[in-house]
Amino acid sequence: MDQHSTGSSDPRSIGDIASSILENAQEIFRDEIRLAKVELREDLMRAARAAAMLVAGAVLGLFAFGMLLFTATWALDRILPLWAAAGIVATVVALCAVILITVGRSRISEVNPKPEKTVETMKENVQWLRQQTH
Repeated sequence: MDQHSTGSSDPRSIGDIASSILENAQEIFRDEIRLAKVELREDLMRAARAAAMLVAGAVLGLFAFGMLLFTATWALDRILPLWAAAGIVATVVALCAVILITVGRSRISEVNPKPEKTVETMKENVQWLRQQTH
């Protein structure tokens, strides 16, 4: 008799097949972990470059903003006492700071640190493993 007449297309035992499936699943999960590491490393590198630009821009922006505040205070000093001019400028800056902090806090909650691609492929691999064991 040949293999096709007995209904079995694989001469391996069930234990061998289960062991093979388990080894394949372990290798797939190891690959997924490697993928997650690569994905996170790439995201961190992009974030680091972006953060460096943001810091440089923020430093220059602070210098420019300080000069603008000085200019505004000096201009108001022409029509008001210096203490009143400084108080008005400080109040406007404080209001802007409160608005920016509020908006920034709401936007930071939208950040998703989860590696989406890896999670999706892990779900697919788990489903594939379940199909292989049934």
